[in-house]
Amino acid sequence: MTRFKAPSAEALVEIRQEFAAMGTYHDFVNADSDEEFVKEITMSDLYAYATGGVSYPNSAIEAALERAAGLRSAFRRMVLALPGYRFERAAAASAGGTLPRQTQGAEIKFSPSRAHDDRTYIIIELKSSVEPIPNSLAVFDSEDRAVRVSLPPPQDSIIQLLVRKDSDILRVLRDPDTDVVLM
Repeated sequence: MTRFKAPSAEALVEIRQEFAAMGTYHDFVNADSDEEFVKEITMSDLYAYATGGVSYPNSAIEAALERAAGLRSAFRRMVLALPGYRFERAAAASAGGTLPRQTQGAEIKFSPSRAHDDRTYIIIELKSSVEPIPNSLAVFDSEDRAVRVSLPPPQDSIIQLLVRKDSDILRVLRDPDTDVVLM
């Protein structure tokens, strides 16, 4: 029979801490759950999402985009390559205001709501016809993260969207260093 001397209480605490640290290290080094999750989203899935073949929002694709910078970059390139309206970067913003954006054939303006102090209208004027008619607005930040909102159908070539002043879409539109696309 083998005799084993049990560790002291202090040594036992130290051993537990070492095992916990080794376990955390092992999990970190061998963590491939994000990669496996991202592998489930194919480039054809991403392209279908960019072109409207997969309806927005799609939780699996959005989660994959959040986790993988490469996938976000690919998605941004796909969206920017599509026909439609791509807006120029805004001039430097003044005092936190949201400046209009323009492109050939369209303009985005902003107007505070008179009925609701905490809301702003995003007004998109379509000056030329592009098919299909845009049904969403996407804004890409410098890390290729997209904030996207669905748009109502245009009325006399005008699309109006009422949003909260603290909404994500207005937050990113205030940043002049973003890419804005009507999809």
